[in-house]
Amino acid sequence: MDCTLPLTFVNGPVFTGWAATPWVHGIELQGARVARVLSEAADASGGAQVVDLQGRALLPGITDAHVHLLPWARRLHGLDLRDCHGWPELRAALRGALDGLQPGEWLMAFGFHPASLEGEIARPELLEEVHPTLPILIRTHDTHGAWVSRSVMRLAGVGASTSDPEGGKLVRDASGEPTGMLLENGVRVVKHAIPPLSPDQERALLLEGQREAHRLGIVGVHSFEGEDEWARLCELRDSGTLRLRVQHMFPLTELDAHIASGARTGDGDDWLQTGCVKLFADGTLGLRTARMLEPYESGGVGEWNVPPEELRRHAVRAAHAGIGTAIHAIGDAGVRACLDALEAARAVAPVPLRIEHVQVLSPEDLGRFRAAGITASMQPVHFLTDRELASREWGDRVRFAYAWGRALAAGAELAFGTDAPIEPLSPWPGLGMALGLGGPDSAGWDPARLLTLEQALEAMTRAPWRSMGLGGGTLEPGARADLIVLDRTTEELRDPEKAASARVELTLLNGEVVHSSGALPGFPATS
Repeated sequence: MDCTLPLTFVNGPVFTGWAATPWVHGIELQGARVARVLSEAADASGGAQVVDLQGRALLPGITDAHVHLLPWARRLHGLDLRDCHGWPELRAALRGALDGLQPGEWLMAFGFHPASLEGEIARPELLEEVHPTLPILIRTHDTHGAWVSRSVMRLAGVGASTSDPEGGKLVRDASGEPTGMLLENGVRVVKHAIPPLSPDQERALLLEGQREAHRLGIVGVHSFEGEDEWARLCELRDSGTLRLRVQHMFPLTELDAHIASGARTGDGDDWLQTGCVKLFADGTLGLRTARMLEPYESGGVGEWNVPPEELRRHAVRAAHAGIGTAIHAIGDAGVRACLDALEAARAVAPVPLRIEHVQVLSPEDLGRFRAAGITASMQPVHFLTDRELASREWGDRVRFAYAWGRALAAGAELAFGTDAPIEPLSPWPGLGMALGLGGPDSAGWDPARLLTLEQALEAMTRAPWRSMGLGGGTLEPGARADLIVLDRTTEELRDPEKAASARVELTLLNGEVVHSSGALPGFPATS
């Protein structure tokens, strides 16, 4: 394609995300920008290069509002235990990975559900059946815990006298010895012993992850990681090889340094910007550490990761410095504490304020999102993973669980992501969930949680930009030419099953091809 000539896509449909004309027949690009939208094929400019979509849907590129980019990239070649059931299957998978290890490497895996042991209890002797001396570290599916071998605990200096860190727990046996199961901040007691990757390795993984993101139709991410990832992203940006638009959401441990440096939310360029400080109100449903207003059906109300009064203090301090706040909250008590903290921050400054996950909330709190301009940053794909456990542990409260439609109807800004690597990075299964895939298993599930196609697409494209106080994620005239073409028609996208299995045939970023399946004439397949 000749980038000096207009490039026109016709015979859509084209979803612009533009309130004036959300669906159009076609779109015309000039270089890196959208020149205009077309109501009919005859509107194409003379001399334009015309691409016939033949009914394929064309959308703005996807912005994933919640990922962990470098950890996800590290797992592209990792051992995934999500599909293992029972200790024999887990043991076989772990043993099968031994041959690929280099001298001095640890055996590391992810995606472990403690319930997948099916009657067994996580204890050191089991991991010694895999290898008696090798350091083994297995992250839980939700990344809020880990199971480690005795070798790891020895290397980290962890024993019976090791205290539980604030906001974390070391599971112990009857004699007080750690079993190797570490919950929430308990994982920190072994982090210093984990062999790090080199900067070159991390940059290579990020570039590989970037290519995979383009293949999935993702042009931007909000990534919740620390200074190591920031350093690698800065290096890629400075070398001209960063081709994702990244909002970097940094941890609480780095807030003081950001305030001291004068860094503010929104600092940066078209590729890499400083985002919000990330706090944790509570834990997860899987570990029963999400904080609830009333007990789980199996007992207990979960735990605070950062107590409510501290959430408020940090959010207000950040707002005074021009820094937004994003807080992880799964349980309804966690969500309420976040709303309290962020309402206090809103009184200080007009910075971005978000609650991440919002997996269950009290109906009394629905209207507070709109009133304080707080974004509900949610991941519909979690419904597929957690719905059975949620029904079992939350009972009647599931009526207000995964309540995307109810939150939107109450006026909340709704931004969607995947939480990769906790879930796969593909945005399409989440779209299927938002439209009704994996429908209610009981009368308790509320159909009002579901969205229309247009509402879901907006949450995947424009809303992540708005959540950061920015314009973007649309295909209106003058917008960046960040777009994707799917192998689906609009009618097919309205079918939850077909939406969940959509494939991306073309991804353009600034009007340049970053992924092509080869299906569209004039766009050869990229490697």
